[in-house]
Amino acid sequence: RGFDVPLTGADLVTHRSLIRQHFPFLAPDTVAVVHARRAGWLSAQQLGMAMLEAARERGVSLHRGKVVGVDVGGGRVRSVHVAQDGERRSLEASHLVLAAGPMQKEVARLIGIDLPLIAERHRKVSFPDPLGAMRTAPMLIWLDEQHLPWSDDERAALAEGDDTQWLLGKFPAGVHGRPEGSGGTASLLVLFNHDHGPCEPVF
Repeated sequence: RGFDVPLTGADLVTHRSLIRQHFPFLAPDTVAVVHARRAGWLSAQQLGMAMLEAARERGVSLHRGKVVGVDVGGGRVRSVHVAQDGERRSLEASHLVLAAGPMQKEVARLIGIDLPLIAERHRKVSFPDPLGAMRTAPMLIWLDEQHLPWSDDERAALAEGDDTQWLLGKFPAGVHGRPEGSGGTASLLVLFNHDHGPCEPVF
């Protein structure tokens, strides 16, 4: 709300002094940066809480349960069946928002829709940043292959296990990260999906 500046396109920065000036947190041997003007991130948890509080101010009530069925008639949603504390309730509804995250495909089946979605594993690692070195960084996506600089002892230990040998190889492009928190709780949040195969979500 209130942000109406048209942001389009991207900037390709290849001059090393400009990279150091505008992106001082990147490695000194960085040779090129593509800066997408219309990009970024937000806190899904904070946005969700802001939306929930705004809805409550307008009389919306929160019910916790599991959606187990949806009645559809005439091309419209009529009611939603929710399991709560071992009981099943039917809630009249004319609209239904499917916001089930990795369970979106499963929930869509309740209204007879087969969404062409897959789930894949993503790994998340957090590193403390007490000096705030990454405090001003935007969301970063590395387009180079990555590897972890293990010590000789660590490499030998990882090589012994069939389930850990993969940590010795290179990781594909697409590792991404961003700053998180501030002050004494500042950290760098890094995410990657080295396993690109689809999987079934398990909680």
